[in-house]
Amino acid sequence: MNKERPSYYAIIPANVRYDKSLKANEKLLYGEITCLANANGYCYAGNAYFANLYGVDKTTVSRWVSNLEKCGYIKTQLIKGDDNQIVERRIYITESIPIGKKINTPIDENVNTPIDEKSKENITRDNNTSLNTSGTTAPKAKKPPLVDREPANDLEKVEKAYLLNYRDLYKSGIVRTEKPIINWGQARKRTKDLLAQYGLEIILKAIENSKESDFCIQNGYSLNTIFSSGVLSGLINGNNHRKGHLIDQFDKVETSLVPF
Repeated sequence: MNKERPSYYAIIPANVRYDKSLKANEKLLYGEITCLANANGYCYAGNAYFANLYGVDKTTVSRWVSNLEKCGYIKTQLIKGDDNQIVERRIYITESIPIGKKINTPIDENVNTPIDEKSKENITRDNNTSLNTSGTTAPKAKKPPLVDREPANDLEKVEKAYLLNYRDLYKSGIVRTEKPIINWGQARKRTKDLLAQYGLEIILKAIENSKESDFCIQNGYSLNTIFSSGVLSGLINGNNHRKGHLIDQFDKVETSLVPF
């Protein structure tokens, strides 16, 4: 990975760009992580890679990673080998903003923005005109969570089956986080491709078999793992089993710095 840099775009959303609790280099690191996570759904680059990339030491990178996780923008997972030693760190992008976290955005009156007074006046006038011509508008009803409603299409049927499995595994204490950490945009693209290739019935069969797969559970029980080519083939054919030797999904060492 030190020699080959990815060609994917880096993404730094507004809530990260304008979060004053993050340093500029931490925001750049976040963008690099989104880029590296594009291929597998997670980033496995170590601190040495980022240290070389940005010309800093590994301790500095470790502090950046720790602060991004503290602010709720990433989640780290440590993978252990048979000797219980850490062999890999995976970094997942979280898509939600932590509850109660106040994010400073460019709309803040104390922040200079490219929206001048004339533009604001036009926006206000257009909005008022729209309301006056259409009458009073009721707020759009919010859909209930997918696990509590009927799926609208085959894509949602697959996602609901996966989410129900994840909920059962969480209630059983097999996975440790209440909600899966997943890049939904990437997962949905992959799901659509597989539905076109195999059809709904076969994909649902693979999802059903996946909850009995040690490999899928040890790797965070994500759609990215389930739908990886080698794993999916085994799940479709029912070549899965559970041995009961599971690695904690987010087993952390007690340190203020993130290893690797």
